[in-house]
Amino acid sequence: MPVNILYFLSFCACIYSIYSLGCFFVIKPKRLGWLKVIFTANIIYCFLTFILIIFYFNELTSVGLTFFLLEILVILYLVYHEKKIIKNQKLLL
Repeated sequence: MPVNILYFLSFCACIYSIYSLGCFFVIKPKRLGWLKVIFTANIIYCFLTFILIIFYFNELTSVGLTFFLLEILVILYLVYHEKKIIKNQKLLL
């Protein structure tokens, strides 16, 4: 995969990380809007990464392919738990 795309994906991951940590330490609990933003961003990131895997499949090594697929699985695991929290918080409101 081209280096500029890898930098872009890394930049997105860093922004998501800063946003998540900022929300954890600054935002009051039970603010679903903030969680919905990162939930949506994570889904978009996974979709974008998957599209890039397809587009650059012939250029990826087996290690690179494994890395990106595992990254998607980890993020989807987080998305699953974010969705559960959003659903449970809606029930409590």
